[in-house]
Amino acid sequence: MKNNRLTWILESWAPVILYTALIFTLSSIPDLSVPGGIEASDKVIHLGEYFLWGLLLRRGLDRVIRAPDAISTGIAIVTGACLAVLDESFQ
Repeated sequence: MKNNRLTWILESWAPVILYTALIFTLSSIPDLSVPGGIEASDKVIHLGEYFLWGLLLRRGLDRVIRAPDAISTGIAIVTGACLAVLDESFQ
């Protein structure tokens, strides 16, 4: 029974944790630029990056809490904004 619980926790949260680690790993690379040199393309990349992170977080939340979609989405948006601020200060 414990093994099933561990598997469930890993399936729920490992994608969020690993993707968060990837975000901070890429942020730690100095002078990392978006290929192609299109103006404001980094903003589009950040939007996509955090959109995917938000989807992963919503998936994890949906597996843990039984709340209306609006509440899970609100938690994901607020948490994502906090992570984005933390990521920018880390850079």
